[in-house]
Amino acid sequence: GDDEDREHGPANEHEYVTAWSSSQADSPCEPHFTALFLQHLPVTYSREVLLQTLNAEGFACTFDFVYVPVDLITMSCSGTAFINFRTHDDAVRAVQHFSGFTRWLHGESTEICRASWSNFCQGLKAHVERYRNSPVMHEKVANICKPMVFNLGVPVPFPAPTKRLRVPRQRGKTSQRGRGGKAEEVGEEEC
Repeated sequence: GDDEDREHGPANEHEYVTAWSSSQADSPCEPHFTALFLQHLPVTYSREVLLQTLNAEGFACTFDFVYVPVDLITMSCSGTAFINFRTHDDAVRAVQHFSGFTRWLHGESTEICRASWSNFCQGLKAHVERYRNSPVMHEKVANICKPMVFNLGVPVPFPAPTKRLRVPRQRGKTSQRGRGGKAEEVGEEEC
């Protein structure tokens, strides 16, 4: 049901945005905060390009979780990203660095990044538990659409789900529906 679906994560970009803090980068945070929410990324950005940006901007080996939600129909970035840093100090440096950031890689963009603290999910363990049983981790979802975990900058396998994963449902007005209104392909949903 809907309650069970909510347990697996927000259903769409709007729910992602409302699930995370909208505080400014200089807002007070708890000393244990390590997770950031980035907004206003170029829609041409992918997880790989965000990783290149993090590394180029001096954050290599400082993060242990990265997720860039992608529209599975267009394969375009939702304009948001979720990043967990290994230490609070690295997270503080990142929220300050990426607040107002405009030096985007791979093309011109006028987007001005907004970095904020997550009030929803903090720490690697919380992120893993949030996504390991999420439909976005289903085998039919392309790997480029999934969150990643890292150990000192090296990608490591995402922890296995603890229950059977369901195929993501279709959403949005661009979705193509089959008989009975059911999704025909996993590639037509925002993850």
